[in-house]
Amino acid sequence: MRSLNRTCVNPGGWRLAAGRADQLGLHLLMIGVLPTLRPEDLVVENMSPLQRYRALNRQVFAMRGNRALQLEIDGVYRLQMSFQNVMLESAATSMQLHLQVPYSKLVRAYNLS
Repeated sequence: MRSLNRTCVNPGGWRLAAGRADQLGLHLLMIGVLPTLRPEDLVVENMSPLQRYRALNRQVFAMRGNRALQLEIDGVYRLQMSFQNVMLESAATSMQLHLQVPYSKLVRAYNLS
């Protein structure tokens, strides 16, 4: 954790959160999609075979004049990449869960989430 304290964009915030976690006998862990993805994961071949996703990919690039999507992150380290597909955005989208309920319970469950 000491190395993270020195490299975080906001090391003071990390130290504060780590201190609070330590008081509870817990530890912080940095997680997320971006640090674990590799460029070879973000290829169209890994896209769902459903045609709606491929159609969305085609339309996004048609609207952009087929210009690549650019990713630039400036911080302690610099990351700059370009993509000819929407796979990076798909990795950052939310997961939606859908609950099916009988019609008789629809009113009660309507705003359950």
